[in-house]
Amino acid sequence: MASPCSLLNISLNSIVHNHVQLLSDVRLLPGNLQCDIYRQMYDCGHLKPLETELTCFENVTKLLRANEKRLLLYKPLQYLHDNGINVAVTLYEEYSCQVRQFMKMEDWDVCKKMIPMGISLGNLFLEMGWFYKADNMFYCILQLCKALTPTPYKMILLCHTRLLHIRTGNCQFSAAKDSYEQAVELASQLESSSCIPVSWIPISLGKCQLLFAMNHYREAYQDCLKLLTNVNSQLSVKVIIDILRISSKACVVKRKYRKAEYLITHAVELAKQHFGDQHRTYADSLVDYGFYLLNVDSVDSAVKIYQNVLDILQNLFGENNLCVAMVHEDLGYASYVQEYSSGEFENARHHAQMAIDIISRHLPEDHLLLASSKRVKALVLEEIAIDRDLEEEKLDEAQNLHLASLLLARQAFGEDNVQIAKHFGNLGRLYQSMKRYGEAEKMHQRAIEIKERLLGIEDYEVALSLGHLASLYTYDMNMFDKAEELYIRSIAIGRKLFGDGYSGLEYDYRGLIHLYKSTGNYEAMLNYSHILERWHDLRENRAASELNLTVKNHQKPTEKIIQEFFTLEVELNGL
Repeated sequence: MASPCSLLNISLNSIVHNHVQLLSDVRLLPGNLQCDIYRQMYDCGHLKPLETELTCFENVTKLLRANEKRLLLYKPLQYLHDNGINVAVTLYEEYSCQVRQFMKMEDWDVCKKMIPMGISLGNLFLEMGWFYKADNMFYCILQLCKALTPTPYKMILLCHTRLLHIRTGNCQFSAAKDSYEQAVELASQLESSSCIPVSWIPISLGKCQLLFAMNHYREAYQDCLKLLTNVNSQLSVKVIIDILRISSKACVVKRKYRKAEYLITHAVELAKQHFGDQHRTYADSLVDYGFYLLNVDSVDSAVKIYQNVLDILQNLFGENNLCVAMVHEDLGYASYVQEYSSGEFENARHHAQMAIDIISRHLPEDHLLLASSKRVKALVLEEIAIDRDLEEEKLDEAQNLHLASLLLARQAFGEDNVQIAKHFGNLGRLYQSMKRYGEAEKMHQRAIEIKERLLGIEDYEVALSLGHLASLYTYDMNMFDKAEELYIRSIAIGRKLFGDGYSGLEYDYRGLIHLYKSTGNYEAMLNYSHILERWHDLRENRAASELNLTVKNHQKPTEKIIQEFFTLEVELNGL
């Protein structure tokens, strides 16, 4: 006898094969079976009928109740969007039209039923990376809730927190801040004037995500510590994972690497255990694991993780989704770092260009998400130009990309921000390649000043800028005394944070060797030549063990992980 699974597959294949005659009946099936059928239709190339099925408001709202099965619709939905069928616009306009109609009729019972329907649609748009329509949807729900009597304050609060999350992801930081303030005001009123219980955790989580996105790392870290103390078993697994993820990233940028590892490895394992290894939540957790690995100098491992994420998201969404674009950017930068010593940058260039192409198709040309992708491409082009005897055309293109990225960052963050400092540092390196040494020096000095003030004098970012300015002084300006001081500071920071095998030490060591050779200090030159040899031995040993990605904390409950997180007194900064 055939297994139920086989019988199901036979039935699905038969329906898909005869879909022209059966589609009207398919809508009568349970939503989870419809999702299977529509995805199989997509996989088999029956694409035209999907336009009708997935732009029908009543049909789609039914499909959204199929829980995790709706993930099967991501690819077909993205395909329709890529081919000029703006599903989000169609569904939003139908929803808002029905809301206006029922409000005009004062059919408040139906209006109340429209709220969960709208939330499901808004969540779908957010999952797809369709930020603007997700924003429109939750704003529409917000206005609907305000018109109802009695006022559903908890739904209004939910809309504010969702808008906070959406606007942060869409880099609309001023609007996100407004949503946060409205959520806080409403939550405070509810807490003081009624017996309605209020959960502050979604609001606090949104605040942490906003602070991090705006590069306010000190405040983000402090707020994440407070948030972690409120984690309990009553929270959904998804919320717990999100808290662990943002807290891990805050630890990374504060260079508390051991604590970051503790949180992110647990988040990855939770996501895999509860959602599986092909789910968006698992992929998002892996992105933050890759961020951790890249920042602790485990570059090869980070590249491997980002490639895994790209495979998962392309399987979920196809090639042209905005979520896919952001992973292309991450993989592009990680590949750039990985390929820096070899000089082969085509892989990094490919992923940076893919990110730019996809983002440009979905977002306005002045969107902040383009800034970082353009920055990665500019870094890659500069290195390619150097390898080709300073090819002027590529240097000019790199300059245009850097200046465009700097302009977008200034519009979003103002002058006093870590991202601005990074752009100054990038321009400094580019101007050095272009032999504009005075301008390069000013850019590096501005980068160092901002980073030291915002991050502290012993931060990793400070060390990078110190090394870059030292390189300029050594190779192009013959300012050897200043260069030596900067190199020694940069080396001290790198060794303190990452240990003696840190990859960035190579360039500082080579710079010092060149400096001492140029000044005739052959004893010091020989000493650093030996240090560089020992560094190579450490790197070879490290490479052999770097790709051990075993998650260490998966058997412990979350409460235990967080308890141990707060008892960690010794930071193992590096490996």
